[in-house]
Amino acid sequence: MTTTNVYGRQVVVPLTNKSGGGVIAGDVVVVDTANNDAFTTSTSGAFTGGVGVAQETIASNAVGRVLIAGYAALVLTSASVTRGNFGKTHTVAKQAVDAGAARTVGTFCQFLTGGTTPDAIVYPADLGGGASVTAVNQLAADVTMTNANTYYDGPSLSINGTYLLLATVSTDGANASVSQTAKLWNGATVAASTQQLAYGGAAGRKYSSLSLSAIVTTSGSETWKVSVAGDGAGGKILAAAANNGAGNNASTLTALKLT
Repeated sequence: MTTTNVYGRQVVVPLTNKSGGGVIAGDVVVVDTANNDAFTTSTSGAFTGGVGVAQETIASNAVGRVLIAGYAALVLTSASVTRGNFGKTHTVAKQAVDAGAARTVGTFCQFLTGGTTPDAIVYPADLGGGASVTAVNQLAADVTMTNANTYYDGPSLSINGTYLLLATVSTDGANASVSQTAKLWNGATVAASTQQLAYGGAAGRKYSSLSLSAIVTTSGSETWKVSVAGDGAGGKILAAAANNGAGNNASTLTALKLT
């Protein structure tokens, strides 16, 4: 059965199915580089070669119609997708996966409707051009670390995908010889940690600045954060630098999306 396409111009080509099994309308396929004028399937997430969508049932070694650009009435997905988000190949063959609201490496379509049976506009897979800043969070107010040896949360971000996380937190230890420890984590997995002895400043204050970075990959939306603990009570994670501060930018978490 051929899926009906009614929205404007499309690029549909006849290709031979060399995947080793049958495909149906809506299945996501890729150009087969081992055979002439052929397609296969892939379990590579964010495939950056030629990606298309089968327009009908095509048996193994049979020739069928594959859409490689334009309106696709159906794209089979791994789960429900969000209208307006972009799609990329999934690690499960023949499926697309919701890649979020921004084009990234491997995105090849934009969903026109949400749900589990969306239609979409298909285009050549994005090759990417390096990372882009996608989110920044800075503390709006100081966070008091009331108890010693207890972690308190600083800036946090919700992310979905592969990101380079860059974090800097400034602290006031409030006591002499206070050691501050920071960790970058999602509440379960710690991607990076560091420790520093707070530096003595004004009376009753001990300052430190801790920097962390890590590349993390999520399987869905996750909240990543910087948490700080000191071996003395009463310290603070600072929103603004204590001396001659220039706004609430002393404790910052930045996420740069890679894929």
